[in-house]
Amino acid sequence: MGLVVLSGGVFRHAAPADRDAVVARLAADRGGAGGVLGGTEVAVDSAYVLAAVGLLARDHPDAARALAATLLP
Repeated sequence: MGLVVLSGGVFRHAAPADRDAVVARLAADRGGAGGVLGGTEVAVDSAYVLAAVGLLARDHPDAARALAATLLP
């Protein structure tokens, strides 16, 4: 996996240090989350644009790509 984008309240509203702690805890999980996050680049959708990317993708793919690019670290 090349990139995991985290979205939702715990990631959007937490202070950066708290958000980093949650991501570190998830990455250390030897179960499901750790297998996905281990060694994978992680971005946080702190501006909540991921939903808009999905809505734009079909009819306005260039706009969706440009918006998605703002999520890249």
